[in-house]
Amino acid sequence: TALVRNKEPFTFAFAGRTANKVREMRDREFGGTDYEDTPILQASYDDVFSLMDLCRSAYVIVNVAGPYMLTQGELLLDCCCRCGTDYCDVSGEIPW
Repeated sequence: TALVRNKEPFTFAFAGRTANKVREMRDREFGGTDYEDTPILQASYDDVFSLMDLCRSAYVIVNVAGPYMLTQGELLLDCCCRCGTDYCDVSGEIPW
Protein backbone atom coordinates (compact mmCIF):
# COMPACT_ATOMS: atom_id res chain seq x y z
CA THR A 1 0.00 0.00 0.00
CA ALA A 2 2.90 2.38 0.63
CA LEU A 3 3.91 1.93 -3.01
CA VAL A 4 0.49 3.13 -4.12
CA ARG A 5 0.36 6.13 -1.79
CA ASN A 6 3.87 7.38 -2.49
CA LYS A 7 4.21 8.47 -6.11
CA GLU A 8 7.91 9.41 -5.87
CA PRO A 9 9.92 7.25 -8.25
CA PHE A 10 12.28 4.66 -6.82
CA THR A 11 13.73 1.37 -7.95
CA PHE A 12 13.85 -1.99 -6.27
CA ALA A 13 14.57 -5.61 -7.12
CA PHE A 14 13.84 -9.03 -5.72
CA ALA A 15 16.79 -11.28 -4.90
CA GLY A 16 17.26 -14.87 -3.84
CA ARG A 17 19.31 -18.04 -4.25
CA THR A 18 17.14 -19.44 -7.01
CA ALA A 19 16.12 -16.94 -9.68
CA ASN A 20 13.28 -19.13 -10.97
CA LYS A 21 11.64 -19.35 -7.54
CA VAL A 22 11.94 -15.59 -7.09
CA ARG A 23 10.47 -15.07 -10.57
CA GLU A 24 7.53 -17.35 -9.75
CA MET A 25 6.83 -15.35 -6.58
CA ARG A 26 7.09 -12.04 -8.43
CA ASP A 27 4.78 -13.20 -11.20
CA ARG A 28 2.25 -14.63 -8.73
CA GLU A 29 2.17 -11.61 -6.42
CA PHE A 30 2.77 -8.74 -8.86
CA GLY A 31 1.51 -10.01 -12.22
CA GLY A 32 -0.70 -7.43 -13.88
CA THR A 33 0.63 -4.58 -11.72
CA ASP A 34 3.16 -1.82 -12.31
CA TYR A 35 5.72 -4.07 -10.60
CA GLU A 36 5.37 -7.17 -12.78
CA ASP A 37 8.70 -6.47 -14.51
CA THR A 38 10.68 -5.81 -11.32
CA PRO A 39 14.25 -7.05 -11.82
CA ILE A 40 15.42 -10.27 -10.22
CA LEU A 41 18.92 -10.63 -8.81
CA GLN A 42 20.58 -13.85 -7.74
CA ALA A 43 22.70 -14.09 -4.60
CA SER A 44 23.54 -16.91 -2.23
CA TYR A 45 25.18 -17.38 1.15
CA ASP A 46 27.30 -20.02 -0.60
CA ASP A 47 28.85 -17.30 -2.78
CA VAL A 48 30.10 -14.33 -0.76
CA PHE A 49 31.01 -12.48 -3.96
CA SER A 50 27.36 -12.58 -5.08
CA LEU A 51 26.35 -11.11 -1.71
CA MET A 52 28.95 -8.35 -2.02
CA ASP A 53 27.72 -7.56 -5.55
CA LEU A 54 24.15 -7.45 -4.28
CA CYS A 55 25.05 -5.09 -1.44
CA ARG A 56 27.09 -2.83 -3.73
CA SER A 57 24.09 -2.50 -6.04
CA ALA A 58 21.68 -1.35 -3.32
CA TYR A 59 21.11 1.50 -0.91
CA VAL A 60 19.03 -0.74 1.37
CA ILE A 61 18.68 -4.51 1.77
CA VAL A 62 15.39 -5.73 3.28
CA ASN A 63 15.89 -9.34 4.35
CA VAL A 64 12.73 -11.42 4.77
CA ALA A 65 14.31 -14.89 4.69
CA GLY A 66 14.78 -16.23 8.20
CA PRO A 67 15.51 -17.78 10.55
CA TYR A 68 18.63 -15.66 10.42
CA MET A 69 20.60 -17.64 12.99
CA LEU A 70 20.22 -20.76 10.85
CA THR A 71 20.74 -19.20 7.41
CA GLN A 72 24.05 -17.34 7.79
CA GLY A 73 22.15 -14.06 7.99
CA GLU A 74 25.14 -12.50 9.71
CA LEU A 75 27.12 -12.89 6.48
CA LEU A 76 24.65 -10.68 4.61
CA LEU A 77 24.74 -8.13 7.42
CA ASP A 78 28.56 -8.12 7.29
CA CYS A 79 28.49 -7.54 3.51
CA CYS A 80 26.09 -4.63 4.01
CA CYS A 81 28.41 -3.10 6.60
CA ARG A 82 31.42 -3.46 4.32
CA CYS A 83 29.56 -1.86 1.40
CA GLY A 84 27.86 0.92 3.39
CA THR A 85 24.43 -0.49 2.56
CA ASP A 86 21.56 0.00 5.01
CA TYR A 87 20.00 -3.23 6.31
CA CYS A 88 16.59 -4.13 7.69
CA ASP A 89 15.07 -7.50 8.52
CA VAL A 90 11.88 -8.91 9.97
CA SER A 91 13.67 -10.90 12.65
CA GLY A 92 11.98 -11.57 15.92
CA GLU A 93 15.02 -13.54 17.09
CA ILE A 94 16.22 -12.02 20.36
CA PRO A 95 19.89 -13.13 20.07
CA TRP A 96 20.01 -11.83 16.51
